[in-house]
Amino acid sequence: MSDSLGFSIDFLLEMLNTIENVASDLPTSLAFKERILHLEQLMRQAKSNKHQNAVTLSTFHSAKGLEFDRVFMIDLINGVLPSSDNIKSYKDGQLEEMEEAVRLFYVGMTRARHDLHLLSYRYKSKPVEESLFIANIRQILNPDQKAQKEARYASRLNEKPAGPLLQVEKNMRIRHTSFGEGTIVHVMDDVLEIQFDKGIDKQLSLQVCSENHLLTIL
Repeated sequence: MSDSLGFSIDFLLEMLNTIENVASDLPTSLAFKERILHLEQLMRQAKSNKHQNAVTLSTFHSAKGLEFDRVFMIDLINGVLPSSDNIKSYKDGQLEEMEEAVRLFYVGMTRARHDLHLLSYRYKSKPVEESLFIANIRQILNPDQKAQKEARYASRLNEKPAGPLLQVEKNMRIRHTSFGEGTIVHVMDDVLEIQFDKGIDKQLSLQVCSENHLLTIL
């Protein structure tokens, strides 16, 4: 149903997890209804706290035009911002959705007058990756780090002659020495995106995997 209606199944599951947490210690459905109504009333009252020393929970869209002394941008992981659909469209060569996600991220950052906190995490019901936008911010703040990393990588390549690359392609089944069996879901230049059967998604260097015999084609 999520696929047919264009909904993100991860987003819907997060909503269900939140509802489950809200209802976990309640004995009846009537008590759950009363708690939902109470939370709704609290959110309505929060709108009158905009100019007080209070925490305001807001979406990026509803925060447009507002400013706050301190802003915490949460859930900055791939799959949320940018969304899974944004990432898929971008890989398929459609840039419009990713550009809109970048604009939304920019709107969130510019709501802060003095302090901006960008918050990510590594695990939430399953392993996740921090938003690629955070990596972009790090590159802007520390432009030399990428150059140093590339220089170290180039140095290692020069020290060790490059061997033949594995002939891989999308949807191919492979086995990794550490992560086990999985399926290649995307190939771009030297980067392999692999979905492992254990529920872990990894982006690995084809060059490194080939030279160190880390992958076996099944």
